[in-house]
Amino acid sequence: MIHSFLTTDSWGFADVIVEPSYTIQRPDKYQDEISVLHPQTSIDIKWIEELDNDPEVIAWKYNPFNVAYMDVILNRVEFCSPSFYVMRWVGDYNNCEETVYYMGNFESITFPLVPFDQIHSMPPEARTQYNQSMAIASVTLAKMRAIESHCQKYGMQFKIVTLKNEILMLEPEKKKN
Repeated sequence: MIHSFLTTDSWGFADVIVEPSYTIQRPDKYQDEISVLHPQTSIDIKWIEELDNDPEVIAWKYNPFNVAYMDVILNRVEFCSPSFYVMRWVGDYNNCEETVYYMGNFESITFPLVPFDQIHSMPPEARTQYNQSMAIASVTLAKMRAIESHCQKYGMQFKIVTLKNEILMLEPEKKKN
């Protein structure tokens, strides 16, 4: 049950939730002692409601754990948390799978790469915006790689979800020679 109202940006996404709270309807499924959550976006709320009511979901948790990553902008180690941990029944209910979801606006990840010699010919404002977008993309990618590594270590699937509710996959990391 939602106990708040949303404000939306120009694209219709709820970026700001004023005084948000969600009371968990099925506390037997939620893997924490907290019964009221404070979601950050409308996408989070939609997922929380679906997980709370999905009969195939055995257990789930919002912002389940923290993982260290290297923030290249601040040049220090920071921590991030994936959006959801979900355990579901698979097949004949004798097996279950664990999946970790990381949600966000990942347009900066697909930002087109510009050849180095063309960056200098950009107008100053465009160059600044491009450099900022690339820095944000590198931090976001570092977060995703850290969460993905954690999931691999513990045998969990890792999926990235966009604001349009699409699943993205990370390209395999290239080995350094």
